[in-house]
Amino acid sequence: MATIAKITGKNTGGIKNSLFLGGVICAPYSTELWYYNVMRLKHKLNSLLAIRKFGLVLLLTVIFAVLSVGSVYAYVSSGGDASKPTGNVKCTKEDHSRNGCAWSSKGWGWFKYSIETDVGPSRSADGASNWASMKSACKNDGATSVIAFIILEVNNGNPNGDGVVYNYNHDYDGNRNHKSGGSWMSTESAENSYKNIPDDQKRGFEWAKNVAWFCYDYQAKWTVNSNTHIKYDGSDKIYSDSGWKSGTIDVEVGNTLYWKHTLQATNDKIDKKVTWELQGTGGTGGFFSDAQLHTNTGSTSSAAKDATFAQLGYYSGASTGFTVYTTQSADVGKTLCEYVGWYPISWNNNGWGYSTQACANVKYTYSLTPNQTIATTVVNPGGKVSGISTTVVNSAKIQQIDKSASATVRFVVPATQVLNIPATGTLTSAFTPSFPCMIAKTIAPVQTFCTRLAMDLGGRQFSSTPTSIYSGDDNLIGASLPLGGRVCYVTMVNKYDNSNTSASSWKYAAKCIPIKKTPSVQILGNDVRVGSSVIYGGGRNTSKIVGTTQFGSSSNHYYGSWSEYGLIAPSTISGVASGSGFSNGTASSSQADWSKFTFANKLTYGRFATDPADLGTLPSVASDIGDFSFDTIITGGSIGAWPGGKSVLVQNIGGAVTITGNIDKPTGYAGLADMPQMIIVADDIVINSNVTNVDAWLVAKNTIKTCNVDIATQLTASQCNQQLRINGPVMANKLFLLRTFGADSPATLNIIDLRADTYMWVRYQAELTGGLRTA
Repeated sequence: MATIAKITGKNTGGIKNSLFLGGVICAPYSTELWYYNVMRLKHKLNSLLAIRKFGLVLLLTVIFAVLSVGSVYAYVSSGGDASKPTGNVKCTKEDHSRNGCAWSSKGWGWFKYSIETDVGPSRSADGASNWASMKSACKNDGATSVIAFIILEVNNGNPNGDGVVYNYNHDYDGNRNHKSGGSWMSTESAENSYKNIPDDQKRGFEWAKNVAWFCYDYQAKWTVNSNTHIKYDGSDKIYSDSGWKSGTIDVEVGNTLYWKHTLQATNDKIDKKVTWELQGTGGTGGFFSDAQLHTNTGSTSSAAKDATFAQLGYYSGASTGFTVYTTQSADVGKTLCEYVGWYPISWNNNGWGYSTQACANVKYTYSLTPNQTIATTVVNPGGKVSGISTTVVNSAKIQQIDKSASATVRFVVPATQVLNIPATGTLTSAFTPSFPCMIAKTIAPVQTFCTRLAMDLGGRQFSSTPTSIYSGDDNLIGASLPLGGRVCYVTMVNKYDNSNTSASSWKYAAKCIPIKKTPSVQILGNDVRVGSSVIYGGGRNTSKIVGTTQFGSSSNHYYGSWSEYGLIAPSTISGVASGSGFSNGTASSSQADWSKFTFANKLTYGRFATDPADLGTLPSVASDIGDFSFDTIITGGSIGAWPGGKSVLVQNIGGAVTITGNIDKPTGYAGLADMPQMIIVADDIVINSNVTNVDAWLVAKNTIKTCNVDIATQLTASQCNQQLRINGPVMANKLFLLRTFGADSPATLNIIDLRADTYMWVRYQAELTGGLRTA
C-alpha cells in the first residue's frame, strides 16, 4: 500500500514538479488527497487518482524509471487494472471498466512506442526520467520498442494540451489516433509481451506489482569483425590463400600486390542490412580513388553468427576488381593501402566501421648486373675470339628510372704480368668519354691494345630483360697476342644500384681468354675411327672425336684438325673436319660446311652406332705378326733409327717402346721385294720430343704419346714444339697428340699418313704366305 505525504505549496495551474518515489505521491498544491490501494483498483476503474482543487480534475501518468542496464524500468503502475481493459474498444466515461475497453476519455492503459520513430512520454512521474533516457536505455539493451502504462492529464473531461507524461496535443475523445504513432495494447497483450522479454531483463521485477514500463522487441546484439591482408607476387604462391600479411609490407617497383578483405558476423546473428565497400589510399592513376574503389560494394540483410558474409579481393586465383595492382615507377616512396568500410558498425551503432589498413611501402630497389659469355675458350696467336655476348640485367621488375652509361672493352695482358682479375667487382672512376679504358686500366694496370667494342655515353634505362651491350666476334685486328698472355673483356655500367647512383660508381664483369697454342693434326690416307674393338680389348660406345677450330685473322679463315676421308664415332664429333674440310681453311664457322664425310645416324654429328660391334673390328696386328716375314726382329724398350733390313719388327709385349730418334726407312729400293716396312708393337709407345719423323706402324695395347712429357703437367709453348710426321697405321686404346707445333700458324699441322706403300707391303707379304687374310 502506498503512503501519503503532505506537501505544501502554491498551485500555479497544472501539475508541476510532480514526484513519485518509493510509493510516495506528492502534489505541491494539494489540500486533500484520495488514494487507492493498487490491488483494489483492479476492480474499480472510475478514477485512478483524483486531486480536486478549484474544480480541476487531474489524471497523472504513472511512468517512472529506474534506469539501469539489464533491468525492467519503473515501478508499480499506480492506476489501472492488471487485467482490464483488454480490448481496443473505447470505454465511456461512466462505463470504462467493462470488458473490452483499452482506452477511455480519461486516457489510461498500456501503450507501445517505437524508440526509432515514435514520440514517447515527455517524462516519468518521478521527474527523474524522460523519453530520451528511456530510448537510450532500451537502445543500449538492444530493444526497438518501449511498452509503458500511460495516464493522461485530463482537464474537465478533455485531454489537457500539456500532458505531464505524454505531450498529447489532440482531443483524446474526438481523435482516437495517437499523434506519436505506436498503438494501445490490452493488459493481456502487455503481460504476454513482458513474459517474452529475456529473463535477464526481468530480475527483481514482477508483473502487476512493480512493472510500469519495459523495453521490448529486442534486436540481435551483433557486431562485425573485419580483416584486411596483403601479399605480393614474391612472397608466396600466388594462387593460394597462404602468405598473407597484416599491417605494412615493403615491396619494389614492379611487384604485383594482392589484397583480401573479410567481414564476419560476431556475437550474434545479423538481422538487418549491412552494406560494405572497398576503400584505399596512396595510389596512382586513380587506382585508389573513391570513384573506382567504391564500385566494389555489397550488402547483406542477414548472416549467421560467426559466418563470413563478405569477401573482397584475391582468393585462390579469383579476384575482386581493384584488389590486384602492379606497382609503377610513380609509386616510389608512396604507401599503398586498402581497407574495407561497412555500416552500420553494429546492432546499436549506425555509423561507419573500418578494418585496419593493409599497406605496401613502395621502394625502388634495383641492381644492375653486367654479364659476359664468350664461346672461345683459348685464342691462338693470329686468331680471333668468337661468340662474345655482353649484357646488363636489372634486378627490378620494371625499367630502371634513371639512366646508366655502359661499355664493353677489350685489352691484352702480357704473359709476364701475373695478375688475378676478379670476375666481378665495383670501383669508383670518373665519368668521361674515355671511361671504358680508364676502368680497364684500374682493373689491370699493365695492359696493351685497349679497344672499345661498345660504348653508350648517354646512358639508357635497363629492364629486367637482359639488355645487349655487345654481340659478335673480335678479330683482334692490330693486337699482338703473346703466348702465355691473355685477352680480357670487361663490361661495365654505372649507377648500378639504388645505393650507388653516382655517375662515377661502376660495376663490372671481366673474363680473360688464355693465349695458347692449339695444335692440329692432319690424317691422310684413311678414315679416323674411334670406339671399335681394337687389338686386345673391346670397343667403347662413349668414344668421341673432338677438336678446336682456330681463326686466322690474316686470312680471315677457320682452321683445325681434319681427315682426308671419313670420321666415324659412336658418340659426338665436333671441331674436326672430314673430307679434307680444313685443308685450305674455310670462311665458314659452321660445322655443316666442313663435315661432308662425317658419318652419323642422327641429326647431330657422330653417334654412328650405339654398339661398338656395329663399327667393326680392327685387325689384331699383334696376334697376326706370325703371318708376316721380317728380316730384323728387335725385342726391347727403345729404338732410335732404322736398324737395317727390309722388314723390321720391334716389340715389347707387356712393356713400353720409346722412340728416341727419327726412324727413316731406306730409300732407293727396286721393287716390292725390296720395299722396307717397320712394325712397332707394345703395351705403350712414347715418341721423344726431338723426333720429327717415324716411318713405322704404331700398334699399342694401351697408349701412344707423341711427346715424352707427363700428361698431368700443362705443356708450355717451348715444349714438344717440333712438327711430327708419322707414316703408317696408328692403332691404340688412347692416342695423346702432344705436339705444340703449328699452334701459332693454324695452317701448319702435324701429320699422320697411311701411305700406299703400307698397302703394297701387306699385299706382298700375303703373297709370300700363299693367300690374303680378309678377317
